[in-house]
Amino acid sequence: MGTMKVQTIKTLSKLYWRQEASSLLFLLFDALALPCFIFYFGWRMTTGAPEALPRFLVDGLIVGIGVGATSRVGFAILSDVHKGRLSLVKSAGVRTQDYLGLHVCVGMLFGCFSVASGCLIVNLFGLATLGFAQIGLLVVIAALSGIAMGAIGGAIAISSSQFKQGYTWLSSAAVGLTFLSPVLYSPDALIEPLRTLSLFSPLTHSATLMQSAFAGETGPGTAWGFLVCLAMGLTLAVRRMLR
Repeated sequence: MGTMKVQTIKTLSKLYWRQEASSLLFLLFDALALPCFIFYFGWRMTTGAPEALPRFLVDGLIVGIGVGATSRVGFAILSDVHKGRLSLVKSAGVRTQDYLGLHVCVGMLFGCFSVASGCLIVNLFGLATLGFAQIGLLVVIAALSGIAMGAIGGAIAISSSQFKQGYTWLSSAAVGLTFLSPVLYSPDALIEPLRTLSLFSPLTHSATLMQSAFAGETGPGTAWGFLVCLAMGLTLAVRRMLR
């Protein structure tokens, strides 16, 4: 049983790697180039007000996770669904939870990679001084955010009847949820119903927790609770949709 599961994971990993290898440059662009651009923009914008720089740094990390994890996981599943690979995987006896587990892990790893590399750049160029405890906390937040955003991407991919439709919705969700997160503005600045809607976005709570991490704090318990529940709930929802 254990050997079969290991073999299944290896098969799925090879399938995913072959599918994503051709878009590796876009993967690196999502994870590195976009955050770096925002870091630079924030540094130039806050030359006379350094206390505002952490908001731009958090925004860069949020963009890397939001756009990257949602797009990578969503496009992978969307491609499998509309090119017949998902049916092939199921006919080979691969369990739904194994298939979904691989993609959720990709979202989690993407979030961790994006934030870890972002923290390295921030420290390297002296934009902020982050200790190991702060970086570790940011990576944990990124892992939960990557799972949740990857699950959102998966849900959109599964429910899309056409490939082009799914592509449009994935792009809209990734960008929309990223800019809906209260990073460069206060949550009170949002009008209703956007303020209530933002509570159901994982990136809203990620932004709150990351801002606290930059200040050397663990963040409010309610934000942790929302983020954990969204990561678990969205993953279970996608698993049910895949059956």
